[in-house]
Amino acid sequence: MSFVFQKSFILGLCLALSIFGLGIGYFLYNLQPVDSVPRIETIEIKKGTGFEEIAGKLSARGLIRSEKSFKAYSILAGRAQFFKPGVYFVSSASSTPEIVRKLSISGGVVTVTLQEGISFKDIEEKLASFGVIDEGSLKRIALADFVKEF
Repeated sequence: MSFVFQKSFILGLCLALSIFGLGIGYFLYNLQPVDSVPRIETIEIKKGTGFEEIAGKLSARGLIRSEKSFKAYSILAGRAQFFKPGVYFVSSASSTPEIVRKLSISGGVVTVTLQEGISFKDIEEKLASFGVIDEGSLKRIALADFVKEF
């Protein structure tokens, strides 16, 4: 191997790795939430709605950064085939992985009956078991904000 060939090979390899790294970085950026301030959108997925149409709806509503990244992540995560019909309340502050999880685990609107006298912790556990919220998310709600709203 000549010195010129080795130098060209190393330079080409560095260039290829740089492009690959930038591509991965761009993909990961596109998985991040669209907004830091939540904006809730209602998305209805009817039985038989295709994967492409779901990605299009989410993109049109400004809930994902990139249809292609959404599709790629859904396929890589093995959830593209498992989106369930239902009515979903999707936040613009949710990342693509969170949205994919929501669409593939829950079935949209869930009816939960809470008995009188149930504790705040029990409410959180019950809602988390139905996939309505993540475990620990009610603990993060500031009581002052809650009281101010109501």
